[in-house]
Formats: sequence, structure tokens, C-alpha cells
Amino acid sequence: MLKVAITGANGFVGSNLVKYSLEKGCQVTGLVRHTANLSLLPKNYTATKVDYWDSEQVKSVLHDQDIIVHNAAITRGKNWQQFYQQNVELTNHLVKIFNEIQSLKQFVFISSQAAAGVCTGTAGKREHEECLPVSYYGRSKLLAEEEIMNNCRKNWTIIRPASVFGAGDADFLQYFKLVRSGISFIIGFRPRYISLIHISGLVDMVYRTFDNPQAFNEIFFASCSSFYSWEDFISALEKAMGKKTLRIRIPEFLVYPVALWGEVKGGLSKRAALINLQKVREMKEGNWICDVGKAKESLGFDLESNLTEELRQTYEWYKEQGWL
Repeated sequence: MLKVAITGANGFVGSNLVKYSLEKGCQVTGLVRHTANLSLLPKNYTATKVDYWDSEQVKSVLHDQDIIVHNAAITRGKNWQQFYQQNVELTNHLVKIFNEIQSLKQFVFISSQAAAGVCTGTAGKREHEECLPVSYYGRSKLLAEEEIMNNCRKNWTIIRPASVFGAGDADFLQYFKLVRSGISFIIGFRPRYISLIHISGLVDMVYRTFDNPQAFNEIFFASCSSFYSWEDFISALEKAMGKKTLRIRIPEFLVYPVALWGEVKGGLSKRAALINLQKVREMKEGNWICDVGKAKESLGFDLESNLTEELRQTYEWYKEQGWL
């Protein structure tokens, strides 16, 4: 039985990874901050509350674990310092602890497609290509990857998920709310394509890397094998929800006032707004497509997506939980 420790176990990806790993027979220690909302975790599961910066406390939790999955991160922040501290410095801190604990044999890092940046054309970006992140988030994830590759003294694995959706996700929820209201927005007038992955596919791929020599010291994109235009995504979402929308195209220059308002709103609150200048930098770029051929070849991961059905399942979960 593999003993797996997962940081950020209370979040969207973390909670689903806890559930899947338990189903696969792993002994799972879910690490969360003391103030974490635990509502997404199984009702009968007890998470371990830690101060990630307390080295001795973290060591005591990890002392007999086999694998650590470092999933904790911030996707939104008010400034570069927040991203650097929470995504780069924390990763480096945990790598040092990982190196010191004899039982730990693999450091699995949940990075992001944002670390690699957009691709040219529609062939899909591959792991060996130059990384050109366009946002603070993407840059912080890339620097965290470099910390791992430069400082890990044992086996590591880096996974770069494309945009992830499914039960428990709060970001894609905003699209569902718009479609329910009968409106959908498309930024700009040129075609843009994206890679997507349902949470069930992502956690399966992560699990495939556990104690797998084919995954040691490797980077993998995580996505379904297809990619979609924003028009494709909206059509699938309309079908999943049984709605028709008025599609409104917004020129790129008009998105900036919304982003600026998001910056002001974020400055007055504890959390950065969903639409801010950093997010607009990502949205206005070209194609966010990744090639998953490496994962298919090395891990046997070949995910054919039924986007409409996966969106329908997500929609049903939102309604059951009272999110919609």
C-alpha cells in the first residue's frame, strides 16, 4: 500500500485526488492549512492541518510517507510577491524537506500549462519546447519547476494540466452562470483554441505517475486528446445545460476596463478578482493547446473526452450542491 501525502488536499484538484487515491487503495495523508475549507473532502476523511512553513511539523507528518504530491498553490494573487512566496518559495521549502526524509521516494508537482505558455498554430505545445509564460501565475509555476529540477536529490515528476473542470471547480462555474442567464461572451474576433481536461482524467493521470519509473524525472502535459475553440466549448455547454445563449463578441480592448475594475476590487478585498490584468494577458494570447503524446507513450494515458457529457455531470453537481 502506497503512502501518499497531498498538499492542498482541500481544494478542487486536491480533494478529487484524495478521493481517487483512496479508491485505488493508497493510504492518503491530506495536508491543509489551519483555515482551510474542508467541504470538498469526503465526510468521513480527516485531513491533517499544518503550517507548511513549520519544517519540524511538516517533517513529523511526512516521516513515513512514500510519495508527496505538492498541489497547494495560489492561482490568483494581488502582486508578484504573493505568487513568488506561495508558489516558488513554498515549493523550494518542501523540496528541502523531501530531500531529508528517507522514506520519501518521489516528489510529484502539480504545475500548469500556464508555465509553458501558448503554442503557435494548432499542433499543440510539447514538453521540450521553450517555456514562455505570460502571467505571474505561469511564471511562478515555471520557477517552481526549475527549483524542483535543480534541487531535488531523488525522483521527481512534474505535471502540467490544461484547464481543468468538473465537480468542485469554482472558476468554470462563472461560465455556467452566464449560460444559465442566456448570455455567453467570446473575447476578440480571431479563432482561439484551448485544451481541456475533466478532473477525473487528471487524477487518473497523476495516479499513473505514482512509483512509476517511466514518470521519474519527467515533465508531462495533462489534457484530453482533443482541443476546442471557444465556440465549441460554448456549444457543448449550451447542450449540457439545455440552454441557448446570445453570443456576444467583445473586442479585446474592452476587456481591459473590466480587468482594471477587478484589480481595484481585489485591492479592496482579501482575494484577487477572477478577471484581472494577469488573467487578461492569458486570455488575449493565441492557442492554449498542449500535446499529450508523451503521457500516452510513457504512462498509457490516452483520454478521449465527451465534453458535453462531462459538462452535464458538472452542471448536475453544481445544482446538487446549491452552487447554481
